[in-house]
Amino acid sequence: MLGHCTRLLVAGGLAGLVSGCLLDIDFKGTSFLCETDPTCPAGYTCIDGRCVEGGVPGSDGGAAVDDPDSGGGPAVELAFRRTLTFANGERDALDGFPVLVRLDPDRIEYDQVRADGGDIQFRDADGSTLPHEIETWNPGGVSSLWVYVPRIDGASTADHIFMYYGDPETTVAENEAAVWSAYRAVYHLDQAGTVNDSTAQAFDGTSVGATAAEGRIGQAHQFNGTDQYVNLGANRDFLTGVGSFTAEAWVAPGTLVNAGIALGISIGGADSSRAQLRVSPELIVNGGARTQDAGTLLAIDAGTLTALEWSWIAMAIDFGADTITIYQNGAQVGAAADLGFNPTTPATASLQSSIGVDENLTQNFWLGRIDEVRVATTAMSISWVSAQYASMTDQLISFGPVEAQ
Repeated sequence: MLGHCTRLLVAGGLAGLVSGCLLDIDFKGTSFLCETDPTCPAGYTCIDGRCVEGGVPGSDGGAAVDDPDSGGGPAVELAFRRTLTFANGERDALDGFPVLVRLDPDRIEYDQVRADGGDIQFRDADGSTLPHEIETWNPGGVSSLWVYVPRIDGASTADHIFMYYGDPETTVAENEAAVWSAYRAVYHLDQAGTVNDSTAQAFDGTSVGATAAEGRIGQAHQFNGTDQYVNLGANRDFLTGVGSFTAEAWVAPGTLVNAGIALGISIGGADSSRAQLRVSPELIVNGGARTQDAGTLLAIDAGTLTALEWSWIAMAIDFGADTITIYQNGAQVGAAADLGFNPTTPATASLQSSIGVDENLTQNFWLGRIDEVRVATTAMSISWVSAQYASMTDQLISFGPVEAQ
């Protein structure tokens, strides 16, 4: 029975009502208005006068309610929305997860959005707003936005959030510190000069000679292998008195003559490594740490990279469990236990930290590109690392149809 259902067609910024409803609704820019569930096409539910694919009555009803702890600001009236569904069927639940939302002309109507993307808002399934950060905005091309999701359900292919947009008079504030609350430091490396840390710590760094280049996500830093690096500053509490940590980076190495340092964090009072993530001249990942300022750096080799190709590498160390785990492109490639770590690192700030060079800032210069360097003060799980890789390679999210609000 289709007599009480109307199709709302949105095209070129104009909306028009077309009587009747089609059961075949596989086309862009269409939403269905309805009075009761029986008037919706099969597989749809009538929610707030709209036929929503799947849907449970009441799950999306009523005005959106702001979550004061979400950092996403109040819900606002916006013209369009899309459902973003997570493919997390093979992983555990992910709490406080920063997800990459990659937009292009097939996923958003750029002419329906503010020129700077400032009217985009993300909301959880319960209507609460979610913090986000725009890393790159490229109308007509590819844009990269990061969104904090309080929980992505484990073993689920149905959990979802919503993306709203479409009001040039609205500005939705970004909150990058809330997006990256699971991390100690996050560097997108999207511009030369000042290298911003997106976390609340504001451990900003400075590029020394490194130049901007095409990155894995937005832009990256290009290093010449002889005298270019990023100085992450002195006497900072990257890994002060912690029982575990994770270091992550996208790397595309050139032909290395010596080992190249992706990330180095020194001990207190000297430039010896408290933690280091590097790649050997044979392009083998090496990661390690020490828990005594005068102790031995305990490290392992695992995984082989391909010159000039991007790889996501991560090192998770749990000092209490006495383990190191190395991941490459979301999969575990090596691990070691019973290494002899103390339960925590010393309660002293690191004298020097760096990207692209040893902590003494004079050797093991990186040749090639580096992007998205992060430090967390917990040993991230395989589910987390795998989901981050899926997110950044556009395999975690599927986009539902555009719905006019």
